[in-house]
Amino acid sequence: MLFRVVRPMKRKNSRSAYFVQRIPADVKGRVVGRRLAIPFGGRTKFFIATERSQAISFSLGTDDPVQVKILQAAIAGHLETVWQALRNDAPITLSHRQATALAGDLYRIWADSEVGARQSSSQSWCTMMQAE
Repeated sequence: MLFRVVRPMKRKNSRSAYFVQRIPADVKGRVVGRRLAIPFGGRTKFFIATERSQAISFSLGTDDPVQVKILQAAIAGHLETVWQALRNDAPITLSHRQATALAGDLYRIWADSEVGARQSSSQSWCTMMQAE
């Protein structure tokens, strides 16, 4: 199994390190147009991928090597889970019987919650009337 090594980059006229990671080709079509929230160091960076986006890159906001390594690892791990989720997000084909069974389950859950809501409101009404 190959592991991707993601290293921080430095710009010429900046002390802060930059996070740069290519968008995998197999998920690029699914990520275009989505707004990715990338948490790091108590902050969140939002990134919207376009058709022309090749990589995700932004400043880590620090030049401390220890902090850079921690942030780099956390962001790379988060993005790897995002890529895996996008890879596994395939629609499931259901037969008519399976779709009907699923709809029945959803209806029963909805109907039971409606009955519970009606009973609790009628009980509170009765309690209020008895208090008067």
